[in-house]
Amino acid sequence: MREGHLFSLFMHLLQEYTLTPDALVPPTSHVLLELLELLDLQMQRHAWLLSVPPSRQHLPAQALSPNLLDHLAALDYRSVVALLNDRRTSGPFGLVMWLTRTFKRQLFDVNQFMTFDAVLERAVIRTYDRCLRDVREALVAHVGEARRDALLSVTRAHQRRGLRLLARLRSTLPQLRKDDALPTVVCAQYAPELQLMMLGLDGVRLRGPVLDVGCGQDGRLVRHLHEQDVQAFGVDRLVQPGDRLFEGDWHDLAFESGTWSFVVSHMAFSNHFRHHHRHVTPETRRYAGTYRRLLRSLQPGGIFAYTPSLPFVEALLAEDEYVVTTLPNADPFGFTHVTRLR
Repeated sequence: MREGHLFSLFMHLLQEYTLTPDALVPPTSHVLLELLELLDLQMQRHAWLLSVPPSRQHLPAQALSPNLLDHLAALDYRSVVALLNDRRTSGPFGLVMWLTRTFKRQLFDVNQFMTFDAVLERAVIRTYDRCLRDVREALVAHVGEARRDALLSVTRAHQRRGLRLLARLRSTLPQLRKDDALPTVVCAQYAPELQLMMLGLDGVRLRGPVLDVGCGQDGRLVRHLHEQDVQAFGVDRLVQPGDRLFEGDWHDLAFESGTWSFVVSHMAFSNHFRHHHRHVTPETRRYAGTYRRLLRSLQPGGIFAYTPSLPFVEALLAEDEYVVTTLPNADPFGFTHVTRLR
């Protein structure tokens, strides 16, 4: 993660919790940046270890660069400790949640099909909460070389807890054999025009309200439609919440019957449904239930447009309730429009 981007994210976090950047003198700002880089480094190590067979996963002999440890151990740390003492900033709704969100994003960058449920999210939150508490204690209780050694111990302990989290994440992909490396299946964002083309909606004048299920981190199609004066909303597990954009699991949405003129999902919901159906995972039944609820959330005459197609479930739809139109596109799996009749 680029230094400027990381620091701007942290400044945004501070503003949300009424701690202004003006209160941070330059040395303190650098300390906070180094602390975040320290934690971000551990998250990256944990995420990409998933691409290595478990028998080859190991803790590096040196968890952090000596220069970073020396820097953290030697700095005037009082402002950092004050921030870590403030649970608004360091607790579950501050840095801990930022770290959890970043960790999830890095995991999905490795393989988008991992299941990150509420139980696992709470485990990650507890892991980062403990890490920040341990960092605070290391800074308060030690000086000089002892402080450096204490910080090193904290990061190594954090790595060990991270490896246990990875083992739990692997269990959400039952198709993996015991010592398989996790295949890389990255998340990607696409231009709005390309999404509309792949969904068979280029040239179609969409009427609102439109729901984009799996809108991506930036909600690009939602923003594009809004610029076209179309009332549009998006939901995604990684999106930065904002106007018309909601962070969450598509399974948890309260789909009210007869709400949407269009529901769209480009390489998102149906892509995951296909994956779980193919591998016969415990999530398959859950996806089938959410698919039914999505269809019932359409207005009469409304369309659920998605790619890739889902022939194994589309064949089961009642012909007196839905019209299914499936056509090829540049993707080998094609796109589908399901129109609700009544």
